[in-house]
Amino acid sequence: RKRYASSRSRRRTRWRWWQGSAVCGLAASLWRAPSLGRSVLVGWLNGFLPCGLSLMAILYLVGTNSATTLVVGVYAFGLGTMPALAAVAWAGQRWSVPRRRIFMRLAGVALIALGLLTWVRGSEAVHGWMHRHLVPTMGDGGHAGH
Repeated sequence: RKRYASSRSRRRTRWRWWQGSAVCGLAASLWRAPSLGRSVLVGWLNGFLPCGLSLMAILYLVGTNSATTLVVGVYAFGLGTMPALAAVAWAGQRWSVPRRRIFMRLAGVALIALGLLTWVRGSEAVHGWMHRHLVPTMGDGGHAGH
């Protein structure tokens, strides 16, 4: 533990629980000696963290106004993501550190590229051009999708 020169300096540098120190300390204690039970607990707690993709899927399913569709859809979404998560866990255990580092950099580049693509496709000029040139028209002059 750090020793402070005076109580005044200690008051200035001490973190408060709402600033994350208590949560980070709990997480660090769970990871110090990983066991099956602790890994399951951390995985279960991580399940409560919001994920943009899952939140959008849930919002879409809420819009169906059917509790049955919502429950079935959420379970299907969760089961559908399991193979990808299992593959990432498998690769993370078997790949070397340099290979994982390369993969992380490529994933970052892909994330930025897809973000830019989403942003550009959302602009009216690009959206309009894509509809005029890439979306097939229907017989009445309209097109599928809108």
